[in-house]
Amino acid sequence: MSKLHQKVIDFETLTDGEWAEESWNVVYITLGTSKAIAGSHEHFVKIDREYVLRAAKAARSPNVTSQKIVYLSSSGASATSWIPYLQSKGLTETALATMGYPHVIFFRPGPFKNPPREGTRRADESVGWLRNVIYSVVPSVEVPKLAKSIYVAGALGAWELHSADEDISKIFLDSKECLVVGNTGSGSLGLKYFG
Repeated sequence: MSKLHQKVIDFETLTDGEWAEESWNVVYITLGTSKAIAGSHEHFVKIDREYVLRAAKAARSPNVTSQKIVYLSSSGASATSWIPYLQSKGLTETALATMGYPHVIFFRPGPFKNPPREGTRRADESVGWLRNVIYSVVPSVEVPKLAKSIYVAGALGAWELHSADEDISKIFLDSKECLVVGNTGSGSLGLKYFG
């Protein structure tokens, strides 16, 4: 019987392989932030990339031959992007691909539709009208549907997942095959299994 383990983590003291004895089949990482919330570019990188990589290294169990890592990235993620947010996501993907996980799955959704947040963000207030225009051009993803899709990806793994949706593609990062679930798949994959 599988169980969900919830832990309080001090990312500053987290070490490689710290949780390896847990032998988790699936490692889900959805941690991220924005520069505005982090307060500076340096803090943004620490939270958005360094903490993610520390958690992935701590959870890697070499004795679990089919261990999966599922990472919530972003549409447009690229290690060579000139946009710091997208560059951070791309650099994180590349680093995750080299950690030895047998299954590496990245979700690259577009904008979130009505995300549950405490308070409002300046961007939401100042360009809220623009969000509606963007949603009419770029489909948005509802967070509950995204969460279900991320769960399904972890349950299926890369080999079964590839044939599950038309919005899933293979990419190679440092010669490691990874699966990318795009914007449409980010919202629809979970619906196929949860209705």
